[in-house]
Amino acid sequence: LVAARELLRAHHEVTVFEQSSRVGGIWVYQEASEPDPLGQTGPRLHASMYASLRTNLPRDLMAFFDFPFDASGGGVDEWSRYPGHAQVLSYLEKFAETFDISRLIRFNTKVVKTVYTDQWKLTFETLQSEVTEKFDALTVCNGHYSEPRVPDIPGFSHFPASVMHSHNYRSPDMFAGMKVAIAGTASSGT
Repeated sequence: LVAARELLRAHHEVTVFEQSSRVGGIWVYQEASEPDPLGQTGPRLHASMYASLRTNLPRDLMAFFDFPFDASGGGVDEWSRYPGHAQVLSYLEKFAETFDISRLIRFNTKVVKTVYTDQWKLTFETLQSEVTEKFDALTVCNGHYSEPRVPDIPGFSHFPASVMHSHNYRSPDMFAGMKVAIAGTASSGT
């Protein structure tokens, strides 16, 4: 969203491709998770959001430089200093609305191939077909938390209990009364 806005400010003609049906990327909460608890096989869901998620940064640090995360920008003054996923999504939607970015977005459109010769040739899938178009420039703004990474751990395949990646975690209910071990680095471990 920010890249689109900045390119517009520089008077470029902008087209945004979004594989989902709405603005927000990983901030769009989906109760469903992938059938494979480790997220290695089967259909891919973009969402990695869990029901009770709160940001690990205060909202004033998360805010875009000139679009505060309060009532003077895209937020609400009463929101928690560490907002939940619904507030972050609302902030992003307000940003897209305020700067008229949504009209530039082709929703339900997934870029599947890019080739550069004298121009960028993008092939993308829509709900109806596969299409190829040419563009002068390309900016890649992909979500890097949409595909689970599972390290190769010796003996892991013989672990005698259930294993899931944080990408597919939604709520603690399924773990009630159980002993749980969490292994991870960075955000997934937290």
